[in-house]
Amino acid sequence: MPVISEPQSAKILLLDLSYLSTEGLQTIVVHCPTVSDLAIQASKYPTCILIIACRSDSLSELIPVLSDLTFDTLYILNVDGKIEYSVEPWSSKATAVYTDNELMRHLCTKSVMCYYIEAMEHKDNKDMSLANRCLMDGLNALEYAKQFI
Repeated sequence: MPVISEPQSAKILLLDLSYLSTEGLQTIVVHCPTVSDLAIQASKYPTCILIIACRSDSLSELIPVLSDLTFDTLYILNVDGKIEYSVEPWSSKATAVYTDNELMRHLCTKSVMCYYIEAMEHKDNKDMSLANRCLMDGLNALEYAKQFI
């Protein structure tokens, strides 16, 4: 009898980026006004693939919290042309972006990949209705990404 794995959903935690237009990413995005709120939100989703996005001027507050989090990707919106703090040991997970549109493209494409992976896990579990739902969410995220190109 095959082992059924629990498909992983994704959550995008946006630190103090409430001005970004994220309605096209449905329920995958969680807006966090503060670092402590981000930590609380991250603890609510222990089985999710966590994607974190912040501005470079928030990095000094976020770095101490990152040690306690298991996350997949960190997007840093570079403000004023430089990132003042080292993101070691997370440099392999960190990506610097330079505009809001670039950040949104990354978030949209990352969500498409996460939806696809989740869909394939549901398919492997023979749950085609959830697999199809994830694929549709991925297509919607891809469609939403067009406006940021």
